[in-house]
Amino acid sequence: PFQMRVAPRVLRDKIKVAWQGMAKPDFRRALRRLVEDPRWSVMLQHNPMRAEHEMRWYLPSRFVGGQFATLNRGPRIEILAFRWDKPADEAAPTAPNVEDASRPAAPV
Repeated sequence: PFQMRVAPRVLRDKIKVAWQGMAKPDFRRALRRLVEDPRWSVMLQHNPMRAEHEMRWYLPSRFVGGQFATLNRGPRIEILAFRWDKPADEAAPTAPNVEDASRPAAPV
């Protein structure tokens, strides 16, 4: 539901989007082509939009220390960005060291 406290942000973002549309008509046309492409709807079937509370719970639980930012706010939608910088000392995940079950164990 719309909340009056976000009205200034909604208005500001609406003006910004309208201004960008006039300033960069090529971008608007490219965006329209993108979302009208049938592959876009297929992508949304496999990667649907999620509720804000889901993202605010899920992403920090998987990527500790990440930060959210609001990119755009509409009357009934908020587009969020999530930034997480991988710690330099964190090694890439590796598969556990499991013996191949298809081979018989070596005699001891």
